[in-house]
Amino acid sequence: MNTFNLGFSWLGSMMMERVVSIRNRGFDKGRHVHDVGVPVVSVGNLSVGGTGKSPMVRWVAGQLLDSGHAPAIALRGYKSRDGVSDEAREHESLMPNVPVLVGSDRVRTIAHAMQHGSPFDCVVLDDGFQHRFVKRGLDIVLVDGRYPPDTDYLLPRGRLREPARNLRRADAVVVTHADHAAPTLRSRITDLHGDEPVALCVHAWDSLTRIDRDGSGQVPLGTLEGLRVVTRLGIARPSGMLGMLPMHGASVVENLPARDHQAVTSADLDQLAALARNADAIVVSAKDMATMAPLLAVRALPVPVLVPRLALRFLSGEASLRSCVERIFHDDRDPSP
Repeated sequence: MNTFNLGFSWLGSMMMERVVSIRNRGFDKGRHVHDVGVPVVSVGNLSVGGTGKSPMVRWVAGQLLDSGHAPAIALRGYKSRDGVSDEAREHESLMPNVPVLVGSDRVRTIAHAMQHGSPFDCVVLDDGFQHRFVKRGLDIVLVDGRYPPDTDYLLPRGRLREPARNLRRADAVVVTHADHAAPTLRSRITDLHGDEPVALCVHAWDSLTRIDRDGSGQVPLGTLEGLRVVTRLGIARPSGMLGMLPMHGASVVENLPARDHQAVTSADLDQLAALARNADAIVVSAKDMATMAPLLAVRALPVPVLVPRLALRFLSGEASLRSCVERIFHDDRDPSP
């Protein structure tokens, strides 16, 4: 980065910090914070992309379902059209019994769903730490063990949406990618937050969805063993998936680059078909499949498409985090905005 760009990004980060600080002071005083009428759990982070919000949102929703509740998932829906986004489709495909509410104004979106009889008695906010318009009973913040917030800068110089010290606002901190975390991370989080992380977890694949000319279905991870694969990964940090494929016995022969949330197009399918001539399968993320599925419905590819199903495996603290989630229905305290 040249001196001009470095100075510009430094200035941009300073401006970002000022704007965030002013905005948060208003929320701290309760301004524009709305009670949506049902208990709310927020899952978010301090940085952009790659911490594992989507699987954590589904884990929280799953815990609520197991406890006899009826959760809905509410998200902004980045690059959504008519209430549809790749993230929403991913949630819908993996949790078909959970309503997914999409809209940038989540207060209005939740209220509209309640008025029109959508069956839910609690809400999980996907990427809600900075979306403070919705009053919540629990703020879960994820910290990626590979990229500690106290070593990063605010946007645009770094990847932080707000200063690392704002971690103190969280009710529970969970370290993801904990297998890559520095030994000092736990104590550094304690310094920032005031308490140790509630839980540590890692990303893991638990199965594959296989899509071919005959339809789709779940297959075991062992299916990857010995396969030559082409990848298309429109996610924030594709290096994680690219690193996991060899761990499961697959070799990546070609990769079609894509930006985070970049929709799959017919032209992409043409490129994938050409790249897959010397491969056994195409591997894409669940986010890619959200926009790829309609195209595959009218056009088959020469090799099967495999979609790893990402889940969180807890190294510690799963029971403690579950207790935090359950407490939102029994805690009489007035939750902070």
